[in-house]
Amino acid sequence: MTEELKLFLEDSDEQLNFMESALINMQDQGVNEEDIGALFRAMHTIKGTAGMFSFDDVVSFAHIAENLLSEVRAQKVELTPELISLFLLCKDHTESLISASIDQNPIDD
Repeated sequence: MTEELKLFLEDSDEQLNFMESALINMQDQGVNEEDIGALFRAMHTIKGTAGMFSFDDVVSFAHIAENLLSEVRAQKVELTPELISLFLLCKDHTESLISASIDQNPIDD
């Protein structure tokens, strides 16, 4: 693995941890703008850095999640407990996509 890929993996892990912490905090303490912003920034960062490596599956998935988070930030979509659970699944799926992309494994539909 190249040094650049190692840095991408470290940064992605950090962003995914930010996402998980924010989501768990909102499950426990309620929804707040700070955590919503942290979620959006984490997904945006992952999307951008994945794009630098042409990890198109990560970029495509992150783009969808980022768009929904943008709607949440604009208060057009309510961040319900069900949506928080969905974003936890998105975090896990993003992690799987990143791993598959780095390992150059094909991704099942």
